[in-house]
Amino acid sequence: LRTRAVVEQANAVPELKRFSQVPGTEFDSMTGYSYDSSSGTGITVYVIDTGFGTDSDEYKNMGGEPPRWLFAASEKADASESDEDENSHGSCAGSKVNGPTYGVVKNANLVIVKAQETLGDTVSAMNEVLADIVKNKLNGKAVINMSRGGKFPKIITFMEKWTAATVKLDVILVLSAGNDEAGIEINEFPQLLADEYPIINVGAVDETGKNATFSKGGPLVTVMAPGVNIICASGDPSGADQDIDGTSFAAPAVAGLAAYLLALGDYPDLAVTGSVAANMRDIITSMAYPRITDGGPVAYNGEGA
Repeated sequence: LRTRAVVEQANAVPELKRFSQVPGTEFDSMTGYSYDSSSGTGITVYVIDTGFGTDSDEYKNMGGEPPRWLFAASEKADASESDEDENSHGSCAGSKVNGPTYGVVKNANLVIVKAQETLGDTVSAMNEVLADIVKNKLNGKAVINMSRGGKFPKIITFMEKWTAATVKLDVILVLSAGNDEAGIEINEFPQLLADEYPIINVGAVDETGKNATFSKGGPLVTVMAPGVNIICASGDPSGADQDIDGTSFAAPAVAGLAAYLLALGDYPDLAVTGSVAANMRDIITSMAYPRITDGGPVAYNGEGA
């Protein structure tokens, strides 16, 4: 048996500390973010997004294997790791997964799947990811994060087939619930398929654990995670960090948590072929708990400061 070793990241950002807040513990008494030293080792996390700013320390100092890149259709001609992440969306997402300062895990293998925010590029990126998982035989050892969705009827069949294929490969799919100040329920694909497939849809809470006003809700939301005033990497050539809101940044943190639990080895159900995705959703749901009385269940890694 592997010897457990819990590490504490002192002075971690508040949203990271929330992941190791033991039930009943006052947040202000926590001195850091606690996690097992395995921290995603051997698990691959795909982030379908806008890239990653390679000047960021979160990129340059990332643990695990050096980040790999895949490119969607419009990005293939100029495919380069030095491509800028102009809107900084993907940089934040990637750093929330596996960044040395901001990541929920520290030793996973990140795959940056660069895709413009178009339907064509998103579909292309999804196909690239599936092919890469099959090629590298990552069944039961991979997590996909995607913080985007669509309402177009013509993509529903594709989304269903693609989602079914990921589940069959025992791959974990973590999606953002989406943002809308009107307080509507989830209304895009593939998120809407969570009543048929074990997708993990992630909503956002603020610094206190209260559901964010912009976070889409409803019964298809699996779990909540911090998504307000998030400090993370940016695509700025200066390497500067950023402060940003959105379920887009709650979801990759939970993708990191899924990688963490896969690597931990404490859950035999996560080794049951054909049921890994469903069992992961059940485990994350069962571990989550509200941080305040009227808040939704927030993700928890099972450790403690």
